[in-house]
Amino acid sequence: MMLPKTLLTLVLLAPIASCEAPIGVLHSLLHEDEAVAEPAVLGEWSQTGDGTSTFRFEKAEGRGYKLTMVDPQDNGSNGSAVFDVQLVKLGGYLFMDAQLEQMTVKGESVDADVFWFPVHLFGRIEVVNDKLEMRLLEEGWLKRALEDGRVNLRYEKVGQYGILVTATTDELQEFARKFAADEEAFSYETTLARRKPAAGSR
Repeated sequence: MMLPKTLLTLVLLAPIASCEAPIGVLHSLLHEDEAVAEPAVLGEWSQTGDGTSTFRFEKAEGRGYKLTMVDPQDNGSNGSAVFDVQLVKLGGYLFMDAQLEQMTVKGESVDADVFWFPVHLFGRIEVVNDKLEMRLLEEGWLKRALEDGRVNLRYEKVGQYGILVTATTDELQEFARKFAADEEAFSYETTLARRKPAAGSR
């Protein structure tokens, strides 16, 4: 879905104030037969390590994953989002492609499919020991790179929602390989700690 930036921020909980938002792309980052499995992502993760905000990766059909994010709201109810996630290796890095499937804000289901368009978010993902890092492509960097000619990707301006990248899967992969190591490009960062089982639980 093409979401307002406020909802994207709620969903992805980026800790870097200088970032604008993750960028939405029209096409998937990978072809169906390119998905890879990475068992290390499975399990429950927390942004603070204490379980306040949780990110749960579960196995889905084929080599896909289901990512459920839950963030307690100020009124005590939970905001949550469920993503369909696919992983692919590009330029020596592991990338994720995420597409929103379901969302709840302040305890209410957000159901506006007739007005929203399905988009993909993508970026690097890495697991080292009990830490998981997601670095999504950031809109502010991409705007500047398009303006100064560093990047040549097809896109459309979509009013208050910013820009929507319309490049093909092959073009996105070429871009990802070229800029895979650029941490300014993939600067919409969320770092998570593996959530430990409660004492006495099996």
